[in-house]
Amino acid sequence: MEIEYNITEEDYIKFNLYHIKHSKTGVQALRFQRYLPPASIIAMSLLMTIIFDSSLIVMLTMSLLMSIPWLIFFPEYFKNSVKQNVKKMLREGDNNGMIGSQHLIMKKEGIIVISQFGETKVSWADLKTIKKMKTIYIFMLER
Repeated sequence: MEIEYNITEEDYIKFNLYHIKHSKTGVQALRFQRYLPPASIIAMSLLMTIIFDSSLIVMLTMSLLMSIPWLIFFPEYFKNSVKQNVKKMLREGDNNGMIGSQHLIMKKEGIIVISQFGETKVSWADLKTIKKMKTIYIFMLER
């Protein structure tokens, strides 16, 4: 079976967002970056209440006013940050063949992907998973 397709910058961004959302490391990074700053702010407000003998209610109110927007808006910020970083990475270095026209051939031995810049062969044993949604993602084992 043979398939012709075109990978756009947007496709590559969507793939990276999908991967981060479904990888253990990506999920942990998002949680850590989302919850650590508000927890630190609240802890600091409690500490300042003790040190400066100030009102606990005032300090907690101020820290919550700073923390709640962070908790609400951080996931979108994280997503936009990933998009911008992927765009930067695509612009720097040698990324020939990642974006553009691709030709995929499925054979008994595995998959061959051909672009204008080269050819990649992957045996069926080297495929970790294939995910089919609106887009098909193929994950290869790292060697």
